[in-house]
Amino acid sequence: MKTARMTIILSLLMLSTGMRQEALENAKSPAIVFLSDFDIADDSVSQCKGVIESVFPGARVTDMTHEVPPYDIRIASFYLADSALAWPAGTVFLAVVDPGVGTSRKSAALKTKTGHFFVGPDNGIFTLAMRRLGVDKLISIENPAYMRKTVTTTFHGRDVYSPAAAWLARDPSVLEKFGPALTEPVLLDWPVPAPGTGTVTGTLLRVEPPYGNIWTDIEEAAFRGTGIKEGDTLEIRLEGRVLPLPFVRTFGDVRKGEPLAYINSRGLLSLALNMGNFSQKYGLQAGRAVTVTLSASGGK
Repeated sequence: MKTARMTIILSLLMLSTGMRQEALENAKSPAIVFLSDFDIADDSVSQCKGVIESVFPGARVTDMTHEVPPYDIRIASFYLADSALAWPAGTVFLAVVDPGVGTSRKSAALKTKTGHFFVGPDNGIFTLAMRRLGVDKLISIENPAYMRKTVTTTFHGRDVYSPAAAWLARDPSVLEKFGPALTEPVLLDWPVPAPGTGTVTGTLLRVEPPYGNIWTDIEEAAFRGTGIKEGDTLEIRLEGRVLPLPFVRTFGDVRKGEPLAYINSRGLLSLALNMGNFSQKYGLQAGRAVTVTLSASGGK
């Protein structure tokens, strides 16, 4: 009886030690950071996580956001590139904003020169990650061995991208087994300054809740390339209107209720009211074109 009891105790201890060791190993594995436009109103996100768990038990999955506006590849591309360097090399970004699901568009797995991985549709969603982080390898996901057994025509987030992300987190060396090199990826246009004109044209990228500040897709480098500097007055052209705004460092550089242009914490030219709602005041939403020019009046 004593021998049997001792055998059971030893078995439990060995099992517990093995489980602890497995947990420690998984804790060392790269995180999977999940972005989508699924929202959380149904079980789509949960199903994707279930597939990841099935491929890589104990995988670490973190939600970046599931509230990307539906089909908004542009803001998703920005979020991915902007978030990447906050995470260590080896992190796998699972990106599912896929209005072309089930069509002839390709599926992509990217390794950047910084050592980060991205998995998702080849629809331009990795444009900024490739531009900012550099491309080490870009692969077309075609090998069914790294997909679910049944691949539907309308849920590649679950059937193609989730298993691929799990495989990469489990063993990054499988990347080139996914398929051939993807040599002509889809890329989004992104704003660049018109040389010597003091002008750059872009798009209203996002309304920042709850404040109503508007982010444009004009990056600081492109904006500074116009020669504009702090203290200048800008002409912001929006839907036939011209708004003269001071370009300043921060909200408190203008009086309460006054508009301003500034570079936000993400490195984007943005528009705001100090302690007010710019979007509501001017009736503006994301997706509208914007042109920024140095005013003829120059600085203050």
